[in-house]
Amino acid sequence: MAAPALVDATIRRNVLLQRYIRGEEHKAIRELNKLSKEVATRIKAEGDTLRAGGLHDLYADINLIIDSIYAKINEQIDKSNTGIAVSEAKHSKATVSQSFTVDLSLPSNEQIEGYVRKSILVDGESVAVSEAIKRFSARKSAEITDAINAGFALGDTTSKITSNVKGLMRGLHTRQVRAIVHTSITN
Repeated sequence: MAAPALVDATIRRNVLLQRYIRGEEHKAIRELNKLSKEVATRIKAEGDTLRAGGLHDLYADINLIIDSIYAKINEQIDKSNTGIAVSEAKHSKATVSQSFTVDLSLPSNEQIEGYVRKSILVDGESVAVSEAIKRFSARKSAEITDAINAGFALGDTTSKITSNVKGLMRGLHTRQVRAIVHTSITN
């Protein structure tokens, strides 16, 4: 394969990778939308106004919902990362083998998957992808709890609190989930 053909193959593969990332981001966003709906439904179950005595149960239920959804997002990211990493390794070997007279050997799929799960950079610290998502989930839970507390303190109706929580998740959370997916796949 001549150098221009190698460049073309690399560009095509990068376009494919970007499309793949967008698809994986959309899967995570679907789960985030599901989270938003489930949290809203749980808040609305409290009636028109929140009661101080019911906040503990509300927070516990919301935390369970958040943990469940982010566990699913983590599972999806892990599956997509390991799948694309093995595919990329095989593609790289095939591309190089066609370009040069070198016989390359690949690490086992388990070795590749282990490397992929190893770490990403979060707040200047290298952590496992699953740990990064766990931390992210805890921060999002705290943000949602803070939004509920603020609404409760202001005497807002559950409809107003629900609207504020949905707005929080629609904007900031969506961008952050996309960033996590993109970083974990391209890292």
